[in-house]
Amino acid sequence: RLRQQMDAAGINTPSVKTCKAALGEDVYVALVDLGQLIPLNSDVVYARAGYERYRTRILDFLADQKRITAAQVRDLLQTSRKYAIAWLEHFDEQRLTRREGDDRVLL
Repeated sequence: RLRQQMDAAGINTPSVKTCKAALGEDVYVALVDLGQLIPLNSDVVYARAGYERYRTRILDFLADQKRITAAQVRDLLQTSRKYAIAWLEHFDEQRLTRREGDDRVLL
């Protein structure tokens, strides 16, 4: 049921808190450990298929343009700044990008 809710929500997925409430802490942690849920930060989490879809979209843009801003991610994914920033910070943590001023540069 949560997977249906996440799929229906698209880019604006339910929060980590909502997922934990629906699944229980132990099940949530198990799904993260299995790679079925991928948290970007303490508030934003994606099911694997959604994560891969949006990750690919951003990386394709970066491969072409070499840099991206929060506004560009927001527009590319048709989402809010909250989710755009979560993606950019996640990419920084994964060492896929580096912040340079307002831009993120592909490493």
